[in-house]
Amino acid sequence: MNYVLNSHRFLVLNLIGMVAFSAFVLPAPANGQDSKLVKLLSIRPRHSGFEYDQRSQSEIEKCKLQAPAADSGKRGYIVIDENGRTLRQFLDNNADDRLDQWSYYKDGIEVYRDLDTNFDSKADQHRWMGTAGLRWGLDTNQDGTIDTWRMISAEEVASEVFEAIKDGDSARFKRVLLSERELKDLGLGEKLNDTVSQSLKNAVGKFNDFAKKQRLISTKSTWVHFGTSQPSLVAAGNSGSEKDVIVYDHASAVFRNGNDYEQVAIGTVVQVAPNSWRAAELPQMVIEGKAVANGGILFQIPGFSSGASGVAQANPADEKFAKLFSDLDKIDKLAAKAKKQSDIESLEAQRAKLKTLLIENSRSEDRTNWIESLADTVTDAYQRDRYPGGLTFLAGYQRKLKSAGQTGGLDYIAWRMLNTKFSKAIDEGDQRKRSEATEEFVEDMEAFAKSHPNSRFGAECLNNLGMHYEIADRQNPKRAVEWYRKCASSFPSSDFGKKAAGAIIRLGSQGKKVNFEGKTIDGRTFSLQKQYAKKPGKIVVIHYWATWCDVCIAEFESLQRLGEKYKDDLIIIGANIDDETKDFTAFMKKNRSLRWTQLHEPGGVEKSSLAHQLGPSSLPLVVLFDSQGRLVESGIPVDELDREIQRLTRKTK
Repeated sequence: MNYVLNSHRFLVLNLIGMVAFSAFVLPAPANGQDSKLVKLLSIRPRHSGFEYDQRSQSEIEKCKLQAPAADSGKRGYIVIDENGRTLRQFLDNNADDRLDQWSYYKDGIEVYRDLDTNFDSKADQHRWMGTAGLRWGLDTNQDGTIDTWRMISAEEVASEVFEAIKDGDSARFKRVLLSERELKDLGLGEKLNDTVSQSLKNAVGKFNDFAKKQRLISTKSTWVHFGTSQPSLVAAGNSGSEKDVIVYDHASAVFRNGNDYEQVAIGTVVQVAPNSWRAAELPQMVIEGKAVANGGILFQIPGFSSGASGVAQANPADEKFAKLFSDLDKIDKLAAKAKKQSDIESLEAQRAKLKTLLIENSRSEDRTNWIESLADTVTDAYQRDRYPGGLTFLAGYQRKLKSAGQTGGLDYIAWRMLNTKFSKAIDEGDQRKRSEATEEFVEDMEAFAKSHPNSRFGAECLNNLGMHYEIADRQNPKRAVEWYRKCASSFPSSDFGKKAAGAIIRLGSQGKKVNFEGKTIDGRTFSLQKQYAKKPGKIVVIHYWATWCDVCIAEFESLQRLGEKYKDDLIIIGANIDDETKDFTAFMKKNRSLRWTQLHEPGGVEKSSLAHQLGPSSLPLVVLFDSQGRLVESGIPVDELDREIQRLTRKTK
């Protein structure tokens, strides 16, 4: 056991304190198991709503117990799994021999934490973090129930409302409802303030009755996602508002009953702090053919008027929209059952036409979302041979929107069309047609970059063009660098912009020293510059790979042979850029014979910080450095490495 703990008393006191608020079950340790590990891994978090790593009794034997780093000034326990990743961290932050922080991890990332901030052995704060969200709840009376939310996102507010309806829990609903103090702090003008205040009273007074009478959400219903358009802004000075107020004014929650998807309208959700949101209305079930009456309390739109109850009433214009939506639902169901190709094509055309009518009858702030929905529907149908004339229809409607002065969503249509056309041609064409499709795709992307310079797809487009020209003309990367430079300068903070900047370094640094660093599988930091300072005179090969890349994995055997042949002259560094750490660690666990250093940063070919540093255009990618740390070649095939290493070692000797 590689841990150092000061006293048996420390463990006993802390486990007793933990029992005070945790569902605490202590199984008998299996033979050979450490009792402390078993007990610590048996401690459960106070709240749920997240996944965290757990271990079976047989797996506990592979875990280790460590003390916090000596320079942290803290005492406690850290549970490490067989791969060196943290599973739990239980700390004593005030040196009173009692735990006051209980942390739980998923894939090495902390996702939840219970805190005892008044040091009485009972948790009074609860934080979700990492991949589990950002909720931060306060339990002021320490009864095990959250009293207020210090932090909670709009998405999590919608989830809490859904769960409150599901459980018939009015207290849970009220916790995410805007309080009178928070309403006052928003500084809304008098009229808006009164409207919201009335809506809050209506929500509190009617929630129990609503939850009992609704029939769509049951104990078997499951949360799916938050559904809404982009946020809206009540700017300071408008309607008497003293400061900017950010809202989602027509938010909804999508949930599932078996295979059926349903919605509950959450209405208005208001930002009360940088990382905290609140609901402001009574929820309403979304029912086919019935107009949704909540939402819009801060942005009254034509067709809605506020009644005496403070709840918006729908007019005939909204009934028309609801009728179109109902017709669309019927077409969706018919299209799903259709068998004859002629019927399928007719229904897809009807579906597209109905969506154009929904666009034309939607609110201006929702129009872009409907345009994007139309593009998704038509391109998907075209891709699956359900609507052969889909792209022609979409191009015509795009021109109609443009002539009418509509700007939002046009880039989305263009981007979906060019990618769909290319993808279908590649899937179905022979070698000649694929070559022609690639040329047309490049022309379409260049036209897109010119027509939509500020599009959210602009960075991806420019980076794709850089990758194309790099691969198409490896001997002359000048044109590729031009596109990469446009991407990096126009979208510097985007993942594609960062990756393009790395590609510029890689392509423009031949004969120069380049910095490169990352985390090893056991959490250490590797630095190429420090490697040369520590072991000068070594040739270095960086091999970019991913577990899903069969060609990458096939190169391991050649790399291993090179490592053995040039063991005194060569260092091989693997740079894994899998999307998720769990895929990398699972692969490494099964392939323990890989003996060279492996770096990993999650995020895939677009988001991994390893990818950002040298911007690989494709996988696998080999980057070769000479004995002085100067970049020799980027993109060299593995089967050419032996010859190049021989040349470099001869130069050195």
